[in-house]
Amino acid sequence: MIGKDGGVAEGDAHLANYRENVNFFLDPMNPSNFEIVWNRASTIYKSLGAIDAPVPPAKVKAASILAKMSEEYKEVRDLSQPTFRPGALFKTAEADASEILTKSVIISFEPNKSVLNPDYDASIPQVMEEIGKLAGAFGNAYIVVEGNTDSSRKGVVPADLVRQLSYDRADAVRKSILTKYKFDPNKFKVIGNGWDNPVPGMTDASNADHNKKNRRVEVKVFPLEKE
Repeated sequence: MIGKDGGVAEGDAHLANYRENVNFFLDPMNPSNFEIVWNRASTIYKSLGAIDAPVPPAKVKAASILAKMSEEYKEVRDLSQPTFRPGALFKTAEADASEILTKSVIISFEPNKSVLNPDYDASIPQVMEEIGKLAGAFGNAYIVVEGNTDSSRKGVVPADLVRQLSYDRADAVRKSILTKYKFDPNKFKVIGNGWDNPVPGMTDASNADHNKKNRRVEVKVFPLEKE
């Protein structure tokens, strides 16, 4: 529905205005757009036996209606986006606010490098899209990207260099997400743990499987700080 200005506020909800509808229905780079939500819901309904086959999203949305309104509402801005204050996330964490969820993803980097290289790890585009969708699904939340390494070179390589490498790798993920999707940069924070945060039970530095699982990026979702 189109509401004047930002719509009528009702608790945590308001009537979506023109710009918000455009972002939801027409922006292919929005990680929580209509097509993604529709396909996700269709998959769930099909698994429950509620529908036989999904209906393509293009058959149920009328983009032409929004297009006709573009001139009339061209000055309307998106009022649904929260304000992320620089540094506020760490205050939230220090206040013992538990993260909403933690998701671990495995991204393979070339040795001693922090560049996301799809030629080296073909799953990188898919993983980036997965993180983008997660960030979009929790629009009113902070996202922490933590880089972690294995401890196979512990005692050989200085810990501060390893921690910096893990930070740079996590930051490469953050930059990739911000390049592809329209997020407030202050929504994201980056932490480099080095080898100080191994997966529980995966602490044998001589075990190749343990090392592989420890070379990971964790994405944590924190609630927006209270005013």
